[in-house]
Amino acid sequence: MPTVAIGQATETDTASVTIARLVTPFTDPLEVTTVAGVDQVIETDLAQSLGAGFNLATQASETDLAQVVGHSGGAAALWSGAVTLFIELDVTGNGPLAATPVWTDVTSYVRSMNINRGRGSVHSEFDAGSLTLVLSNLDGRFDPNNSSSPYNPNLKLGIPVRIQAQYLTTTYDLFRGHVDVWPLDYPASGIDAIVTLECAENLALIRGDELTAQAYSKETTDTRLGNILDDVGWPAADRSLDVGVTEVTAQTYTGSPSKLVSELVEAEQGNFYIAGDGDATFKNRVAQSSTTSQATYDPGTNLGYTTVSLLYDDDTLINKVSVTGLAGAVQLASDPTSISDHGPARFASTNNSLIGEPDALNVAEWVVGRNKDVVVRVVGFDVHPHSDPTNLWPEVLGRELLELVTVKVNPPGAGDTLDQVVAIESVQHSVTPGTWVTTYTCLPLSAFETQDYWVLGTSLLNTTTVLA
Repeated sequence: MPTVAIGQATETDTASVTIARLVTPFTDPLEVTTVAGVDQVIETDLAQSLGAGFNLATQASETDLAQVVGHSGGAAALWSGAVTLFIELDVTGNGPLAATPVWTDVTSYVRSMNINRGRGSVHSEFDAGSLTLVLSNLDGRFDPNNSSSPYNPNLKLGIPVRIQAQYLTTTYDLFRGHVDVWPLDYPASGIDAIVTLECAENLALIRGDELTAQAYSKETTDTRLGNILDDVGWPAADRSLDVGVTEVTAQTYTGSPSKLVSELVEAEQGNFYIAGDGDATFKNRVAQSSTTSQATYDPGTNLGYTTVSLLYDDDTLINKVSVTGLAGAVQLASDPTSISDHGPARFASTNNSLIGEPDALNVAEWVVGRNKDVVVRVVGFDVHPHSDPTNLWPEVLGRELLELVTVKVNPPGAGDTLDQVVAIESVQHSVTPGTWVTTYTCLPLSAFETQDYWVLGTSLLNTTTVLA
């Protein structure tokens, strides 16, 4: 088989080349069996698939070619129909918490990506989300050891990364963080070159920091969180903090800021996570009581899912709680009916951010109220947006953590229909050339969480509300 310089390929050159599958980034694959001349694959096709200047060595096999993904560089990639991806790095020398990153588009070098954001259990904190990007490195531009890279000398661990997608005229933020791990690989017997960037949301930076003798006044949970973010250098523009319902104690603190954040989130019975646009996001304890379902998934009638999973277990069950604050005795709460029906399921906490006994008791009662009931629940479902582009792309791209959706399940053959409002606990986007699958894990809201709560300074008197 002759050596072919793509820029000079002719019908004669290509006639003897057998190719199983040539793939271009984020476009439909070009399927051929035997290249019999320009009637099937011409010079332009090969140049777009392998990249200008690529030499097809005499030993290159069908398998080798199938693994080689070319690139042209510079432009955003049209993914499917009206969806365009923007995958960007800041290669100007800025660090991970830069207030104004300078973005360079690297979309055309991306072969696959996987975004995973959220938490694994309602009883755990939100983790730092992750992003895995596989990039073509055939020209060495993503090699930190390559002094000729156009990005040299700024290919460093910690550089900012951002993923956005545009559908029609709307741009959605899918991920913002920094590069954490930078492996370089040379598969296909050294013919190919890739880097697999492993990235993390900037929540990971809070967990890696340290506070020393930091003084905090008695203040609401959102004010305390804002002060902690100031102390770790988090940009003021990259925050979205609900007004807290709970006050936390004055203290002088030395230690991990993430431990202090965990205490104030527990004191509030709220949630703290990083949104798709990179904002540090705090939701207070009554946030979900004032929101409604944003979409209904019911294949054949409303939005469709590909698979759905139900579970009936005691993983979320808590019916016997003890909480101790900075001062005062341990505070206890329990639900006798739940204990009688399911047996005891205990939770205990010591929280130095809680001011005293009333606050500790309040937390104990909230934990029991939210977790005492066991139901058959929707725990996850998959969505393939290509199956209904007009309706599913805005949902897949725009849905955020803790937002509410309705999921309906009609068991085949027999069984009652399950109609459940659930909060999104995690979202995963798995993207390769030709495929996009979004997977959600979720948790149904309890009756306790959907009550109308009275909050000092925001709610009206003489209404049918419950004290928060």
